[in-house]
Amino acid sequence: MKYIIVPYLMLDIENNLTTKNVFVDGILNGLFVALIFALISFFIGQSILYRLKFFISLFFKFAFMVLSYVFPAIIILLIFPMIYLLFFINFIQF
Repeated sequence: MKYIIVPYLMLDIENNLTTKNVFVDGILNGLFVALIFALISFFIGQSILYRLKFFISLFFKFAFMVLSYVFPAIIILLIFPMIYLLFFINFIQF
């Protein structure tokens, strides 16, 4: 008999909800993303308006660092082990 080990929370949507309703959770996620985007846009807009070049350059440096180092680390540390578990553990029988 073959066993596949996969993360439990990736497959079970019922235990990973905030409000126990998928639709309401989607609305909350969308509102929070829009709120964060609005706050960042307001901060960058105020920085441009008051000519605070330091904060603008700091924001772009931070964005570059996230895109260059954090996202590849997430891919390497999270996605590759899942691919290994999904495709290569099938050959092991218990």
